[in-house]
Amino acid sequence: MAQLEFCDKHNMVAYLVKSESSEGFDEIIDFLTSSHIYYALTENPIIFVSLIEQFWETAVLSTTEEGLQAISATIDGHEKLITEDSLRRHLKLDDAEGISSLSNEEIFEHLAHMGYVTNSESLTFFKGHFSPQWKFFIHTILHCLSSKKTAWDQFSSNIATTLICLATSRRFNFSKFIFEAMVKNLDSPHKFLLYPRFIQLLLNKQQRLLLPHTRTYPTPTLTSKLFSNMRRASKGYSGVVTPLFESTTSIEEPKNISQALQDESWVEAMIEAIRLFLAFTSYMGFNVYQMDVKSAFLYGAIEEEVYVHQPLGFVDPAHPNLKSIIDKYVADILKKFDFWSIRTATTPIESNKPLVKDEDGKDVDVYVYRSMIGSLMYLTASRPIHHHVFAVVPVLDFKSLKRLSNTLNAAKRIHYSVTPSLINPTVYGNQLGIHTFELEASLIVTMMEPALTQKNQQQNTDVAAA
Repeated sequence: MAQLEFCDKHNMVAYLVKSESSEGFDEIIDFLTSSHIYYALTENPIIFVSLIEQFWETAVLSTTEEGLQAISATIDGHEKLITEDSLRRHLKLDDAEGISSLSNEEIFEHLAHMGYVTNSESLTFFKGHFSPQWKFFIHTILHCLSSKKTAWDQFSSNIATTLICLATSRRFNFSKFIFEAMVKNLDSPHKFLLYPRFIQLLLNKQQRLLLPHTRTYPTPTLTSKLFSNMRRASKGYSGVVTPLFESTTSIEEPKNISQALQDESWVEAMIEAIRLFLAFTSYMGFNVYQMDVKSAFLYGAIEEEVYVHQPLGFVDPAHPNLKSIIDKYVADILKKFDFWSIRTATTPIESNKPLVKDEDGKDVDVYVYRSMIGSLMYLTASRPIHHHVFAVVPVLDFKSLKRLSNTLNAAKRIHYSVTPSLINPTVYGNQLGIHTFELEASLIVTMMEPALTQKNQQQNTDVAAA
């Protein structure tokens, strides 16, 4: 048997990058980028030549235990199966209910809407008869997803069906399309190394490479030169630029409510969403209440007792199963670092003071500092408080701190601001009654450098005495 060969214009990686060279093609790029075939168009695995050769040299048609058609091949001495369903799953196509064919009348009708002009009833169509964006669309599908290896300027009714389904927002069954092409390739007199990119993806999902494979196949990739090629007028092109279908054109999402209210299509969409919501609640017999909320917070008063485990790495060996009530945990860490009796801060961090290292500052106990940060991380993780999370993250960059600086003071300030006032919770929004911790208003008056430096100074004294 003659050695099977790759086709360097088949199963290519799509080029869907917007740039200066793509001017005039942005709509079709946006459409393909948001489509369900984007992964299949762009995924680019490392292709090993020996794996693809082994697959097609040993591939035969078989049947699974469930009675489904499969292609069976021997790879490194192990049997591997590819089915329509495995293609669907690993190429992320989600097209089990997709369309497989259209009538000839529907094909000609939709191609005419795309600007294709012909008096022939032939089911062979020519890419060059379309305007640039449609031509780019067809070119990408032909070179990336079809089973063709020659005659790239023309396509048949099955490719026309894929184009029409995509352009009219109908799901085409690409998994079946690809699998049937693979089955035909098994006994084809023009058999070649079909779909190397897809086969490599499936083999990567099914096995670890048991034997070393080093020789790779450089995956052919479309480039930005494609845009200039698509702009060139081809023989048979009428010169009329046919716009994309409305369902193919991407809509820029408004950045805020005011922008959405200025766009009639978005207003209609919002009204339609409200109608559907009201219809569903009416059908289910739900009560619907309207509330005007100026501000709301995603955390509220916890009526139940919430317990937390001891932090990993800080488990008390004498009481490994001990759990703590969360409010007690707050009290414990404040007491641990001698912050319980001091006055509290209004906010967990000062925005006008950058965190910097102070090489001339006093020595501090780095382990105490790290313990402070670890306690805060565990507290914010066990009861998420967004403003404390944002305050803790910056001081993590200084976890190797060895000298006193405003970074240490920032860590202490966060502790000052976590004192809960559960007796008189602040209420945001009269109707909702949403509660949160009240951060008692006062600035830091007492700094606690001695508490953190004392241990380090004692250790230095002990070392000198020794």
